Amino acid sequence: MGTRTITNELTIMLINHGLWPDEADAIMALAMADESLQSMRDRWNDDVSEYPFRVITTTWLLVKRIALDWVNANKPSHFAKMILSGEIPTNLGTAN
Repeated sequence: MGTRTITNELTIMLINHGLWPDEADAIMALAMADESLQSMRDRWNDDVSEYPFRVITTTWLLVKRIALDWVNANKPSHFAKMILSGEIPTNLGTAN
């Protein structure tokens, strides 16, 4: 099994939060270019196991914000929005 990079790990986390692989890849491309994550610039392909859990968790919070911005801008009705935001719509499970 190959090295689990920070990029791979965060991409999997996005997929586990309801995004399709191509959407997760697009969001990761945005995250990797985002100013708020410039401290990660040369670290994206590093082995995730070389970093403390809190570094990955903090990075995840920023990536998740970028993902929510992307979903809101591109697919505002995407089911991943609820999973990423943790908000349950008031009309969930009711007939429209």
